[in-house]
Amino acid sequence: MLLFSTVLDVKRELDRNAFRALVVEWNQKSRHEENIIPGLAWKDEKSLKCGSDDLWLAAEELDREEIIAVRYEKRKADGIIWDTDYVMNFKERKLAVRLERSYTEDANLGDYYFATPYFISQLIKNDMLPMDDDLPILNRPIIVNDDNIGILARVIKEEKRYKYPVIFVSRTPGGNTIVDVDLLASRLKGAAHVLVQETPALNGKIREACEDRNEYNGTIGVYFPNPAIKKARYFTHAEDGAPFDQALLETVIRRVFQYCNSKLVDPLQTWQGVNNALLLSRVATQFRQRQIAEAARNKAEEAKRMAEEAKKKAEEEKSLLEASMDEKEKQIWSEAKQEATDQAIESFVDDMSALEAQIAALTKENERLMAENQGMRAKYANVESTPLLMFGEEHDYYPGEIKDMILLTLEESLKTFRDKSRRRDVVKDIIESNDYQGMTKKRDAEIRALLKSFNGMDGKLKQNLEALGFDIDMTGPHIRVTYYGDPRYEEMLSKTPSDWRTGKISQSKLTNMTC
Repeated sequence: MLLFSTVLDVKRELDRNAFRALVVEWNQKSRHEENIIPGLAWKDEKSLKCGSDDLWLAAEELDREEIIAVRYEKRKADGIIWDTDYVMNFKERKLAVRLERSYTEDANLGDYYFATPYFISQLIKNDMLPMDDDLPILNRPIIVNDDNIGILARVIKEEKRYKYPVIFVSRTPGGNTIVDVDLLASRLKGAAHVLVQETPALNGKIREACEDRNEYNGTIGVYFPNPAIKKARYFTHAEDGAPFDQALLETVIRRVFQYCNSKLVDPLQTWQGVNNALLLSRVATQFRQRQIAEAARNKAEEAKRMAEEAKKKAEEEKSLLEASMDEKEKQIWSEAKQEATDQAIESFVDDMSALEAQIAALTKENERLMAENQGMRAKYANVESTPLLMFGEEHDYYPGEIKDMILLTLEESLKTFRDKSRRRDVVKDIIESNDYQGMTKKRDAEIRALLKSFNGMDGKLKQNLEALGFDIDMTGPHIRVTYYGDPRYEEMLSKTPSDWRTGKISQSKLTNMTC
């Protein structure tokens, strides 16, 4: 499963020696001791593999294309396999970075946190990455102030596009951000630029420069290089100054990664693609060698035909020669012929062994992918980080809300399908495989129970409704009820109910907002 993919332009200073040294430093100075391969060293070897079955690093060099590919693999005890690839093209000055996660058949699947490889931070630290036009590639946010408002304005007005997505995080009226911008920039290093408004005092200047098209009051905007992809906009209903919205942070990161991972990648920017190219090159070399051998064989056949006429004469001369040899000379002649035969057989065996080793490696990789595929098919539905459907602009008001609503909708649709129909079986399988909790129905039942005999808003009822996410405003002539502070979901309840129907009306109003 591809988790992260990006292609970075690199400076001339990142030559072969610098690249090899940086890879070794990345592993040997890792902050996580369990990731270090003991004794890893890499000078100028064109093919390298070191480590153990559970933790190894391999490198292959494709001379013809001036490419070095590196794969680092870590197999964990729970059956999770992490692969990190760095494919450096020195001819085009581009570095492809990929992070993949796969599973053994008996793996314990779950939602695993991951970050972009620290190797990108090393490139930034060593000043190996050129500017993306007038924006640097960093692992920290870029502050938008009086001096660079124009850069933000050109992005928002779609007058300029960069190689990577641009994220703009505006400030709330209290001067806060709704997500941790330092963590956001760190997680998206090499994948996006993070621009953060310096202070709310810039609101007027930014609005004027951006022609009122900018995000403000804490809203986050994501602008993509591809004009065909609509910008994404995110906001929160939390109070100003509340703790960072971690769920929203993950939503923004996931959206950027979806864009990065959807881009078409040249096969020579992948570990497997480089290895396939090496195999094809070796096969082509052997084919050329066989062509040369075939041509030589044809010449030999011609020589053989021409020699037939002289065969009898040669045999006669041989007989005469052998007749004149003593026993010692005959032994030397026999040993010379045997030695030439043994050398030819040894060379053939070496070539066959190399081919068999390559075939065995590819067979092992194929079996691993087949096992992964079987394991994924068996357990895929339980991994919430890889949903069947992609989220839109909405995000959960409480953990699992959107997933539960989708499953509820599917459950309710079952009664509209015919028995023994494919659609019914597929929908039923999705419901049963996704740990359906029925949270939406439980909330509906709680609201109905609370308002069953509604005759006014007392303190206990107010507290119970607030615990379910309702904001209660008692200051006006009516009770204003807002669901999670979202103005789209707002209703008025009577402060002085007139008859028994008020409870049912109030139930209907509130459950309509939550379901």
